[in-house]
Amino acid sequence: MAKLDLEGVGALFADFHEPVPEVLGRTAPDSLIWTDILDLDPMPSFTRGKVVLLGDAAHAVTPDLGQGAGLAI
Repeated sequence: MAKLDLEGVGALFADFHEPVPEVLGRTAPDSLIWTDILDLDPMPSFTRGKVVLLGDAAHAVTPDLGQGAGLAI
C-alpha cells in the first residue's frame, strides 16, 4: 500500500461509525506517523545452548496488537 496522507486515511475510514470520522477530522495533518510493517521468515529454533528467546524477541509481532507480553507469558 502506498503511503497515505490524512485525506487518504479519511477516505479509507469514511464509512466507519462515529467517532472515527470525527477523530480523523480533528487530526492535524503533520501528526500522522507512517510505519511500514515487514514480514520475517520464521526462526528454525528459539534456543541455543542455555539461551532461550521469549516474547517479541522470539516471535516478531506487529507493533499495534500488544501481543509481546502475551507471547512471553
